[in-house]
Amino acid sequence: MAAHLIWSRVAQEYLKEIIGYIRKDNPSAAKSFSKLLIERTELLADFPEMGRVVPEQDDPRVREISYRSYRIVYRLSPAKNIIEITRLWHAARGEPELETSP
Repeated sequence: MAAHLIWSRVAQEYLKEIIGYIRKDNPSAAKSFSKLLIERTELLADFPEMGRVVPEQDDPRVREISYRSYRIVYRLSPAKNIIEITRLWHAARGEPELETSP
């Protein structure tokens, strides 16, 4: 059974910022980018462990996948069958600030 995918408030806000920034110069690119990024995260529902463990956390429940230059950080809650997208982070911004526990 596929896991339930949810987005944290922080991740939702940053996604809106990214899309808004791209939209200023190219509305169609912003739409395409958001669609493809969301499709990438939706793979996690069926393949929750496809991402690597976030090195800064060293916790097997905190993982990440990449899309273009962005790190998509998520937390596994297998007992609840939930995957929470906790952060989106552009690689040029260095290491993301992450919460240590749910």
